[in-house]
Amino acid sequence: MTFFLLFVIYYIMPKAYKYRIYPNNSQKTALAQGFGNCRFVYNNALAFKKSQYDQNKKSISCFDLINRLTTLKSEFDFLKISPSQTLQQSLRNLDSSYKNFFKKTGSFPNFKSKFAKQTLNFPQGVKIDFKNSRVYIPKIGKTLGVLHRKFPTDSKIKTCTVSKTTSNKYFISILVETEQVLTKPKIKQTIGIDLGIKDFLTMSNGKKIANPKHYKKSLMLLKDLQRSLNRKIKSSNNYYRMKLRIAKLHEYISNCRKDFLHKESLRLIDENQAIFLEDLDVKGLQEKSNKIMNRNISDVSWGEFVRILEYKANWYGRDIVKIDPRNTSKMCSVCKKINAELALSDREWQCKHCHSKHDRDINAAKNIYRSGTDLWMDNQRLSRKEAPTF
Repeated sequence: MTFFLLFVIYYIMPKAYKYRIYPNNSQKTALAQGFGNCRFVYNNALAFKKSQYDQNKKSISCFDLINRLTTLKSEFDFLKISPSQTLQQSLRNLDSSYKNFFKKTGSFPNFKSKFAKQTLNFPQGVKIDFKNSRVYIPKIGKTLGVLHRKFPTDSKIKTCTVSKTTSNKYFISILVETEQVLTKPKIKQTIGIDLGIKDFLTMSNGKKIANPKHYKKSLMLLKDLQRSLNRKIKSSNNYYRMKLRIAKLHEYISNCRKDFLHKESLRLIDENQAIFLEDLDVKGLQEKSNKIMNRNISDVSWGEFVRILEYKANWYGRDIVKIDPRNTSKMCSVCKKINAELALSDREWQCKHCHSKHDRDINAAKNIYRSGTDLWMDNQRLSRKEAPTF
């Protein structure tokens, strides 16, 4: 008889749940007003911060901007319709954008357009009725929702974001703090992966996952629709109908890509205790690339895939180890000699020293696996040494 020991780990962690909602016409009007008011406050604050810095070299804090809301409300009566917390949250979002810019993790804040995706943040007040599939939103009321995933009853709702996509669909994203239960047992298997464009990823065991090329498959249709849009009279009904059709196609491409990334990331998490990959500077690669390569990098979504992989690893007690990407393709995985003459177009090559024949991507994945394993084992030994003894 065989017994399996399952470790169950409890800890508090934030988790987001996203649902589609179906507001009625009056609720859509109220949401449109809320979106517009938050966008107005955001753009007004951004313009104010820029003018103050240009004229006086003075930086305006988020606290000062929130205090300035009272003056804005006296000037613009329509702002009084929206809950103060949503307007304040839009100012906090602006402050976060500035902080990300100075940390070099984001671009400089831009003015928001009414034609882009619209969002409305509620720090509190939103209630969920799973039994009747209803969502209560402050100053909006109860609206029908597709509540396909329940979160634990002891979860604490932290923030909620109502959004409207460019294809006119409404969603609510709820961030909760929940006592996460990890039920995935520890396993021995580990893997090294090399992310690419021709193949989405190549594994150190020799397996490859093809790049689905979601955007490229729809590129010709997108170009045809864009040409048709350019022939329409701007702001006419036909113009907006065509614009909506293009937005729906972009949304379809995005949904296909997300579905693929989630399935592949979960498969890797299920099958491996540790996953080793290169620490890629995706933004830097795009800056150095031409237009076509840029488009291919965006389509393959390495950055989003790694982000999904990391948070799922955090959920299920798996390890993600990033290694230095230098020479992973040029180094022979057998004798460790570097082939400095290897070009990007060389998909297969033979080592001059040990005469081993290599598939470029499989060789890189094997090098990633070896380097990642060494780093992972070192970290585990260090963790055991630092663990408290009782």
